[in-house]
Amino acid sequence: MITEILKKQDFLKTKTMSKPGHSHSTDKWGIAISLICTLHCVLTPVAFAILPIMGKFYWAHPAVHFVLSTIALPVGFAAFYKGLKRHKKKIIFFSGLIFLGVIILVPIMVHILRFNLNEPLIMAMAGFGLVVSHYYNYKTCGCPH
Repeated sequence: MITEILKKQDFLKTKTMSKPGHSHSTDKWGIAISLICTLHCVLTPVAFAILPIMGKFYWAHPAVHFVLSTIALPVGFAAFYKGLKRHKKKIIFFSGLIFLGVIILVPIMVHILRFNLNEPLIMAMAGFGLVVSHYYNYKTCGCPH
């Protein structure tokens, strides 16, 4: 439903382009990492309920968030930058950067600056948004099917 609404918007209509130079592997990696982040956010409450020791000391540990975001930032930026050079759709580029920014800043705000935020909800939503942004970046660049 969301993708149908977004596709109706002129700025997200996908076109197949034949220009060389975009590496779809960065988008694929970005989608995979974003899905891992989203699954992490969705499964953490389940881990808390089922495996309290693992949930407390592994899944919710701040280091997990920092490692995932450290991996996501360069892969995501590379994918969106290469996509922007190819398809010239700034909305896709900037939406991806905004979601990457949220994924980087929220753990810092919660674990270092001690802001009282609903981190799991925000991170799950940002992870989903990042997956959608990578998807549109991938489709708009004209990947071979």
